[in-house]
Amino acid sequence: MRVVGAFLVINAIAYAVQFVFNDLYQDGQGLEPKHIWQVIDYVAVVVILAALAVNFMRLRSLLPSGGEAISGERLGAYILFYATAALTLWFFHNWIDLLTLTEGKSVSVYNNVIWKFIGVVFPLTIGTTGCILWRKASDG
Repeated sequence: MRVVGAFLVINAIAYAVQFVFNDLYQDGQGLEPKHIWQVIDYVAVVVILAALAVNFMRLRSLLPSGGEAISGERLGAYILFYATAALTLWFFHNWIDLLTLTEGKSVSVYNNVIWKFIGVVFPLTIGTTGCILWRKASDG
């Protein structure tokens, strides 16, 4: 669990760094942001699906057994699961659209806006999920 948690946190940090500093280097300077994003996106597929599974299992383990009031932990699990589910839908919709983009065409303004949402939500949800896994492994 600790290894998976660390993997998620490292990927959240890498995604955030790439998202923030992407515009500092452009084509012709040795690094091409497009190629870096391609690699990050393939890794993100695994990371997002792992986080979705972890958050779903965590949510199921915290489901109320009767007339219990909602706890802060359960509320947090609901929020994190649904944020990860939204991230999953946004990411796969945009990624598949990007993969099927015809040569010479550019990404739509709508998709660019959604990529900005993904760039913000990804590090938050994935990083939080990784921290939860790390803490859970440390607690025993």
